[in-house]
Amino acid sequence: MSEQLANERSLYVGNAVSSVIYGMNVMLYLQTYHRLSVRTRKTHPKTFYHIYGALLLLFLTLVVATDQLAGQLAWIENRDYPGGVQGYLKAHATAWYNTLGTVAVISLDAMSNALMLYRCYLIWNDSISAVLALLVLYFAAVAMSIMMMLEGALPGSNIFKGLAVQYGIIWIALTVVFNIFITVMISFRLIRVYRRLKHVLPTETLKPYTSTVAIIVESFLPFTIVNIAYMVTLIKSSPAEVAIAAVWPNFCVLAPQLIIFRVASGVAWSKDTTHVTFTTVSPELSDQSSIDYRVSVEIT
Repeated sequence: MSEQLANERSLYVGNAVSSVIYGMNVMLYLQTYHRLSVRTRKTHPKTFYHIYGALLLLFLTLVVATDQLAGQLAWIENRDYPGGVQGYLKAHATAWYNTLGTVAVISLDAMSNALMLYRCYLIWNDSISAVLALLVLYFAAVAMSIMMMLEGALPGSNIFKGLAVQYGIIWIALTVVFNIFITVMISFRLIRVYRRLKHVLPTETLKPYTSTVAIIVESFLPFTIVNIAYMVTLIKSSPAEVAIAAVWPNFCVLAPQLIIFRVASGVAWSKDTTHVTFTTVSPELSDQSSIDYRVSVEIT
């Protein structure tokens, strides 16, 4: 199988899978919107989640629509273009629809990572020092993504060559490192809280916040795994890179939307919490100091 054919198949499969996950994102957003709307308590964060979720879905719709348009133009309208599908896509990398799609992808990544950073800050008891390094990584990744977009928009250039490619690789690498640290920090915190509080609170009380599913969702593990897979295929120059790149924006939406769904369901960690403070009195609970943990009981 030629490299060109392998890339075309990968792109076709990626777009197909992306369309399926896009449908899942739409359904999840509608369910989340309904759950947020029926809650009697009206707060500013509730409005924020409505707007945030809508913007995520809007940007994702732009990504999916521009990808489908590019596919139609390459495979159907201009299938006899010199160099085939790959030749057409490369020659029109700076077309308006591709530029719009790139802006939407960068926006999705920035918004998704911002929520990840906020959730980590929240779970670590509003500790700035705990997330300071992550904050630096976040802004560095955003800066690289913007530089990639600006460099790729220059006349005679695109995001697939020159400095734009280098900025893009740095952006992806920083994003992967950021995601790994976020996942590890949140998972560690939730597991640590469970091990401490299981001696004080019933398992049924802790389960919504420290169960396996809760840790997977709260730590953004699926998004991190997709990012790692994308980085690996990118380094190996595997055709699978094209498919993952097509699917990746959907996970930029799915991961935070799952968090918002948990918030709307009243089982996510939030600022509106019950503070469970206890003093450890037995060796197995380690510290002899008062430890403050939060158990979310209501939507922010």
